[in-house]
Amino acid sequence: NGEQLGYVARRKKELTAALADSANGVVRLTADITITAGLKITRDVTVDLNGHILRYDEAADPDSIFRVKAGKLTLTDSCPAATHEDAKLPAGGLITGGRGYRYDGGGGGYHIYYYYGGGVYVEAGASFELAGGTIYACGVQSGANQAFGGGIYAEGGSVTMTGGAIRNCVVSTDYSASGGAIYAKAGSVTMSGGVVGGCSAMDGGGILTSGCTVQITGGRIENCKASERGGGLSVRGHTNGPVSVLDTVISGCEAKRGGGLALIGFAELELGENA
Repeated sequence: NGEQLGYVARRKKELTAALADSANGVVRLTADITITAGLKITRDVTVDLNGHILRYDEAADPDSIFRVKAGKLTLTDSCPAATHEDAKLPAGGLITGGRGYRYDGGGGGYHIYYYYGGGVYVEAGASFELAGGTIYACGVQSGANQAFGGGIYAEGGSVTMTGGAIRNCVVSTDYSASGGAIYAKAGSVTMSGGVVGGCSAMDGGGILTSGCTVQITGGRIENCKASERGGGLSVRGHTNGPVSVLDTVISGCEAKRGGGLALIGFAELELGENA
């Protein structure tokens, strides 16, 4: 009804204002919020999900939930044991429902759609750290020609995972679907903690990186699937030094080629004895 819609609009307006206010170093959710447009980040800010759900309205025009244009966004959760009405959702704070930024590539009378970053889109020069909370069930599964990064798309800059989880994120398209949880086109990907689980894509069911620095020194990549290459991790081409997979676990992942990981083109691997 109108009263409920007004309440939702106020909540979204309050959140947008808080993210823009440079006096707020930490923005803490106080209730579940549904948004109908992506949230832009242009400064250093921490978003504490505080056990709540930040949901992108799937009936709205598609976009990333967060677009990090400058500065650093840190996502955390101070109530990781919080439960939800929908018992299927993981405990604690989560962001969900983002299908990603949609780019219309034209096509002479019909549309060719490319989708980028269901949960978070990181622009060149910006940074994102997942320290807590869950990026859950983001990504596009229909109507796309190509898609990149169900959970996170990095155009450049840095993506760091020290905690939290990326779960059940999927990119499924007509032609090319890369990086169910994370797709990094450039910059760096560092994973020292947290879990990537149950994600899938055509290539890189868990993580796909191309031409960037990759350091995986902890955490888990589990039960991810690729219909082609790299169920857990796919690395394409030259990187800035070897890809380091050290004190971490990649398990239960599947692919046509490289169930655990796939190295393609000139990629090099440093595999630690505790991996």
